[in-house]
Amino acid sequence: MGKRLYGQKPKKRSWYSIIRKNVKRVFWILNPRYILPPVIFVAGILSLIFTLTLSMSSMDPVPIEEYRNKSVEWSGAFAINDILHNARRSQAGKLKYPQAVCYDNYQPLVYVAEASGKISVLKKDEYGQPGAGEIEYLLHVSANPTAMRCSMGLLFVSDPKLGLHSIDPREKKSAVLVPLDVVTPPIRALSDAVLSQKGIIYLVDSNLKYGAGTLVKQLLEGKCTGRIIAYNLVQNTSSVIKEGLCTPTSVEVTTLGDELLISEAGRGRVSVMQINNTEIISHEYYPGLPGRLVSNRRRTVWLAVHAVKDSFWEYVIPRPWLRKLLGTLLPESMLRSLAFEYRATVVEIHQNATAVESLQDPTGQTHDWITDVAEGTDGLLYLGNDNSEYLGRLGEMRPDSEGGQKHQAPPPPSGGFDFDPSQFEGKLDL
Repeated sequence: MGKRLYGQKPKKRSWYSIIRKNVKRVFWILNPRYILPPVIFVAGILSLIFTLTLSMSSMDPVPIEEYRNKSVEWSGAFAINDILHNARRSQAGKLKYPQAVCYDNYQPLVYVAEASGKISVLKKDEYGQPGAGEIEYLLHVSANPTAMRCSMGLLFVSDPKLGLHSIDPREKKSAVLVPLDVVTPPIRALSDAVLSQKGIIYLVDSNLKYGAGTLVKQLLEGKCTGRIIAYNLVQNTSSVIKEGLCTPTSVEVTTLGDELLISEAGRGRVSVMQINNTEIISHEYYPGLPGRLVSNRRRTVWLAVHAVKDSFWEYVIPRPWLRKLLGTLLPESMLRSLAFEYRATVVEIHQNATAVESLQDPTGQTHDWITDVAEGTDGLLYLGNDNSEYLGRLGEMRPDSEGGQKHQAPPPPSGGFDFDPSQFEGKLDL
């Protein structure tokens, strides 16, 4: 009964009956008896993964009072400007992630270290502009070299896997000058190295757990286990001269050679340390987290600063479990996009770490992330990065009376590498 007989026309269904039937189907699908079991199963699996991840993770976040001094704002010497927005993209498409750069004052030549470990020299172009001409390949070191300095016709490259390399660009030869096991425990995250006029190499070890290229993970854990190691090039001895630093990323020697500037990204400051007694005598805070420190010929220092997303840090700092979860599950590239704003900032500072002025690209359209800075003899700035295929260049060459470019041998820069290499004959054998 109720079935349509053969040859009988079907009855027309009203819109009301159609809608009513579909509504019944929807409520049947949403019936808790059918949807709760799979939801509970998926939730259980996710909870198990979450628990196992936290229990097996080696990350051990500690309480952090402040990740930076929030009273320091983008004003005064840090006032927003667009100077770096006008910087050129030099060697576009010919370089891949030139994250370390240095300028040889006496050639003049620009050297770059790419993320792949490729070391190259950028020669002058037909107009005499350093860094704008032919690219000559020199050699390879391990991937992700963290820093590079020029001195005495040699390159000193911080290799996070092997140690500090000394490279002769003319002979295209390399040797490990300072291995990672030069101290105990061995250097874990070699971030920078600078050579003083007295023949002492100061190396930066950012932390004792994570390797180089894990800045955000180090910041999320919050431990202050960074070190400064002093290696005597003449006596071939080494020692840890400072411990307990909060994620140090770079170091520079002052003009007189009696103090070190140390950028502590874990606290958003640059610390001034006396070398003779290894005491921190002052701190200067910045609106972002400090990176590379590089002296220039005016006896000031260039400092790369990374702008942070305060909303992210203010949310995760009081939640150690969340810092542990993020640091365990997410890769460094994703963590960096969450933690930092992609806008480039370079600050010129005095040798007491106080700011002079800042150069910025607030939109990040031209330069959004700077890992290294080098200043040429004629005031040109070369800007390294680890996420673009070009080298930043700010400024223009001044032509001389003959229509070429003016290059004069500069005086010894503040701190840095320049001294009589004959003092260390036989110490830099390649």
